[in-house]
Parts: sequence; C-alpha cells; structure tokens
Amino acid sequence: MWLKYRNGIKLAIGFGLIAGLAFAGCRMYTLYVILPKHYPRLTPGKVNLIGIRLSRERLVVSNGAVRLELGGDREFGSDQPQTEDDTSDEPIGSSKSGSVPMYAIIGALQMRPQDGSDLVSALAGLDSAEIPPKDLVWTAEDVRKALAGDPVLKPRLEDDLCQALDGGLLPRFRVSRIRSGIFIQLMVPIQVPSEGKPKTLLAPVVVPFSTELTARIRSNRQIQNKYQPSAATWRGVYEEEAANLQKGAHQSPAEQLKKVVDEKSIEAMGEPAGRLLSRIEVLSTEEQITSGTVETSPKPNSSGTYSTIRLSLTEEGRNRLWQYTFRHPGCQLLFVYDGVAIAAPFVESEMKYSTVAITNVTDEVTAREAVEWINHRTK
Repeated sequence: MWLKYRNGIKLAIGFGLIAGLAFAGCRMYTLYVILPKHYPRLTPGKVNLIGIRLSRERLVVSNGAVRLELGGDREFGSDQPQTEDDTSDEPIGSSKSGSVPMYAIIGALQMRPQDGSDLVSALAGLDSAEIPPKDLVWTAEDVRKALAGDPVLKPRLEDDLCQALDGGLLPRFRVSRIRSGIFIQLMVPIQVPSEGKPKTLLAPVVVPFSTELTARIRSNRQIQNKYQPSAATWRGVYEEEAANLQKGAHQSPAEQLKKVVDEKSIEAMGEPAGRLLSRIEVLSTEEQITSGTVETSPKPNSSGTYSTIRLSLTEEGRNRLWQYTFRHPGCQLLFVYDGVAIAAPFVESEMKYSTVAITNVTDEVTAREAVEWINHRTK
C-alpha cells in the first residue's frame, strides 16, 4: 500500500516537473526568440487586425462603428510599468466622445487629412457631417489678420459676428448671422506613429463660433417664442442682451477668438487623436492573413445566432500578435474590413498560435464579406 502511495507521489512530482519545464521552456522561447524579432510598423490595409491599449476607456463595436466608452469597473490596457513618455493612463476623448468612426482611425494612420479631421471631431464631440456654407467659414489665419486690424478682414469679420471686436454694437446687423454664427477652420496637428519619429498630420477641423452676445440673443424668450420676430424685436433684444452682458463678467469677441485660434489651443485639440493613435498598432493586414472561415452557431438560451471568425496567419503575423499580446495583457483587438469594425474582443493572455479565433461576432454579413475577400485574394 505504501509502495503504491509513494509511486503515486513520484508520478505526480514527475508530471509537475514536466509541466514546469514545459512552461519555462515556452517562456524562454518567448523571451529570447520571439520578442527580439523586429518588424516595421504596418500601414493599414483593407483587412486589419489591430491591437489597442486603453486605460480608462474601452471600444465597443456597434453597427460597424466603434464607440469609445469612458470609465468603467475594470482597467483597460497594459499592466506594464509606465514610462515618462507613456500616456496610456490619460483619457483619450472628452466626456462628449461617442462613436469614433473606424474609417477615420484607419485613414489617419494612412495620413489622410479629412479622415484625421473626422477623428478629431468625433473625439471632441463635434458634428463633422455638418458642412457649413463657404461664406460662413473663416480660416484661422484670416481671423488672426482681422484681430490684428486688417482693413478689409476686420470689418467683414465684425459684420459676420454682428458685433465689433471690442464688444461694441453695430448700427446694422444681419439676423441670419445671429442665427448661424460663423465657423472657423483650424489646421489641427495630429501626431501619427511611424517608424522612428511620429509624423505630423494636419487635419482641417471646422468648429462653430458665436459671440456671447449672439448666443444670448438666440436663447432670449422673445426670439424663441415668436415664429417670425419683427426687425424691431430683433433690435430691442440685441440692445437688451448687450446691456445685460455688461452687468457681469464677460469677454469681448476679440478675447474669445484669440483663444480659439491660439496655436497651443489648436495643438491641444489634436492631442486626444494622437493619444488614441499612439495606442494602436496594426498587427496584421491582408499581407499577413492567408485564409479565413466563418462559423455560425445559435446563441445559448436565447434567440438569434453569433459567429466565430477563424483567421490563419503567416509566421510574421503570428509573431507580431504573440509579441503584442505578451507585452500588453488586457489589450483589445479590432478586426476591421474596408473601414468597418467587425469585432473588438479583449485579450486576457498571450496569443501564440498561427490561427486566431474571434468569437461572439454579431455582424455575420460583413464577417463573411471579409473572409471571402481574403480567400479570393490568396487564391
């Protein structure tokens, strides 16, 4: 009996030693063979498997768009030690951030100015789909010239603002300008990661602007409650709100505009986009994905189905994914086809195999389109 018990102990110890040696061997292989391999940064393609490190946010895919959610119960991103230059613990967008267009992220990485503009606008809570009339759009440079006293631009800007730059009233104003305000085009710099030093992408972002006076006029009850206020009503409200404005702390239009077109303010506007892009790494494109399949299964205990995408990677693709998931446990992966986000799974441990399974995919149609495109390309 004791002999059998002792043999059982030896067998258990033997299995433990073998398992420990296997783990140590795999760890050593990762540290000394896989991690030292260097691969240049990939430019996004039509199909992309992307790694993203977040801290106080997470990305949720819904209807092909990526929604940036701030906060949450869990911490997202790498648990690696933070360096002085690491901004992974800083929030990416403002509290107004909602859906982040995937095409804008991909396009910004490809150095496309308009896509960079849409990315900055999304993170700032601006409506990039709104295209204002050209005669309402001012460039930041022309605003600066007007503020400096340009004899042509200054009176034109004051006419558009319905107020003198120093805060004085105008003898005549246009109601249409009070309603619309103006728009200012800012060339916002975005730092885009690249091999070595980041590249600067200048994104043309259009922001709405109204003076304190015109904003107060639009919200005045006499204006809001009347279907078509008369010219006398407009003039009366104009003078009334100007007088009310003088009673408290306020800024002149010139002071407001200086803040909008200030170079440091413009740079700060592009920082959330730069932080987001700095935490994104393209791990595989169609060049590193050799084939794919889509499997559909019924959802347990509910109606409907979900899909699983299986991707076969080249050795380079596998090594890139292995390196990234080892270095950044808790990261998210994004699988994107033609600018449409299909899935954004979390990764809990390193992925070291040449086949990747992406589960719980709800957009079966786009998933099959992506896989068919991959398989057709590699034939």
